[in-house]
Amino acid sequence: MKFSEATLKVLNNFSAINSNLLLSPGSTIRTISPSKTILASAEVEETIPNEAGIYDLNNFLAIVELMSSCYVSFEEDRFLFDSVDRVEGLQYAYSAKNMIISPPNKSIDVAGPSFTLEWDKLSKVVKAAGVLRVPDVNLVSSGGQITVSAVDVKNPTSNNFKLKVGECGEDFNMVIKVDNIKVLPMDYEVTVSEKGVIHFKGEKVEYWIAAEVI
Repeated sequence: MKFSEATLKVLNNFSAINSNLLLSPGSTIRTISPSKTILASAEVEETIPNEAGIYDLNNFLAIVELMSSCYVSFEEDRFLFDSVDRVEGLQYAYSAKNMIISPPNKSIDVAGPSFTLEWDKLSKVVKAAGVLRVPDVNLVSSGGQITVSAVDVKNPTSNNFKLKVGECGEDFNMVIKVDNIKVLPMDYEVTVSEKGVIHFKGEKVEYWIAAEVI
């Protein structure tokens, strides 16, 4: 197979969440951060034929880029990269499964109020957090309005930036660390849970991010 551009974007995104990756048979790729604060899942165009562990995903992606015109075969214990004319080839061994931090097989059901969060608004808040040097993104629903803010929730006098992003009939107040917002650029349907999980569901990709309930 040859990885599509969409799949490579997913893999690059997942490499920011966890440098390890365990590919499983099928068309779903999942990862989890070492701190267990981010779980991500994506549906890809390709069908993975067998289990394959990648210990250093950034290194693997560098090899894919090096061999960009080649096809990848999943062998019993390694990847094989071959050019169409067989002029160049490369072998890359799988990592042992016990060397990889991989997510549990069970899914996470998140029930609670939902709203649409547009990428241009989310990215603006994350950018503002960097400019203001504050560590938190605060999602608040109060009085029927939903706002997303860049703020330091532990410092009531900190600089902050706030955007109205929608309306909701239920109140909530949740905080995500800016460092945990590692999502692909797209609009998301966001569901917040009183159990401290925020679900970002996009087109063919979704994230479950740990949050603090205030």
